Amino acid sequence: MRLDAFLSDAGLASRRKARDLVVSGRVRVDGRVVDRPGHRLRGDETVTFDGREIRTPRERTYIALHKPAGFLTTADDPGGRRTVADLVPMRPRLFPVGRLDYATSGLLLLTDDGAWASRLEHPSGGIDRVYRVTVRGEPGEGIVEDIRSGIPLADGIARVRTMERMVNGAPGCTRWKIVLREGRYREIRRLMATVGHPVEELVRIAFGPVYLGDLGRGRWRYLERCEVEELSRSARPRCGQG
Repeated sequence: MRLDAFLSDAGLASRRKARDLVVSGRVRVDGRVVDRPGHRLRGDETVTFDGREIRTPRERTYIALHKPAGFLTTADDPGGRRTVADLVPMRPRLFPVGRLDYATSGLLLLTDDGAWASRLEHPSGGIDRVYRVTVRGEPGEGIVEDIRSGIPLADGIARVRTMERMVNGAPGCTRWKIVLREGRYREIRRLMATVGHPVEELVRIAFGPVYLGDLGRGRWRYLERCEVEELSRSARPRCGQG
């Protein structure tokens, strides 16, 4: 197993962060500093991080959280703002599968299984993220078609897989279901602001086969084994993808 994968599987950090930790020289294998994330482990070595031995847990933790708006998707915040760690026990170390920004609420998955999280987050997996989006005003059919075709943003073209009208929201607003296959940072908010219909409320209601359902705001539950397995199947790369 690769060293960065081992650290991620052990719940120390996400796969990407684990690579950074290895490169920083803070990881030792049998007492020797190893700064190559791709270093191959035989399986019988002693791995330490900052002097603490790292072991892969026998059982993994998979959690669905209804993140309220006003919470950061991180374990801690130097500025003292509330985080998802205030809502879910973070021991053993859990980290999010993807992100929801500070003002966005809805379904957030948390796990200590780094390899599983990486598969779900990778664009080649093509897992749908479903959002309920309340916007100011009513986008006309032409704007909706433009959004479906793709809108240029600073970091590339934003494309939605599905955009469908739902029941109306507050006065002066309309509500839509938007499905993304790949969620870039604040993508829906930036997209709707670009077409002149800023987001008033954004809620993720599903991640692949897992739905928010009636899970109360700020509440969490363990995923069922069948949900974990179905997510794993959903994250398999499509033909012709990485």
